[in-house]
Amino acid sequence: TLLQLCFHIAITSLKNEGDPALLQEVLSSMKNVDPCLTEIETISYAMASVISFRDERILKAAITTIVDLTRIIVLDVEEEDESGISSSLLDKVGPCMRKVIECFLSEKQSCLILAKCLIHETKPSSVRECLLREVELRSPRTGALEKVLRKWEAENITADPANDDKKVKNINLNDYELVAA
Repeated sequence: TLLQLCFHIAITSLKNEGDPALLQEVLSSMKNVDPCLTEIETISYAMASVISFRDERILKAAITTIVDLTRIIVLDVEEEDESGISSSLLDKVGPCMRKVIECFLSEKQSCLILAKCLIHETKPSSVRECLLREVELRSPRTGALEKVLRKWEAENITADPANDDKKVKNINLNDYELVAA
């Protein structure tokens, strides 16, 4: 199908040149699409291909693109939604991006890279927090992922005004341990 061809070209560009721009265009074009079963299978297969490269540089480029695109979609949905009804991040991004995110959340290495990318963002955002929550809830656990999630939890504890009355004695981010009084 045309979708398979578009993904093939985008993934080849990502693999050979490290350029995720075509992948972003393909995924952007699907943001308001309600995919049929064949399209969902195509998305799953394409994302499995990206994840299978095992090159951290390529995975990081793909994941950064997916996070950026997720942020754009969520902002668009929130601007258009005047109902004030809160929905989950995965509901906001639509079925195609939901499938993309679920593929990355289901595999250990891509999930770890996703969590690391999110932790290293300079500015916390609701999309970042929601994606980290999804990582925490849906991902296969490894020791490395646990360390990243503990760092995120420590960051939330020290940044939470509700915890200001608790004195924090020691935060050792090298070991990602939090010792509170």
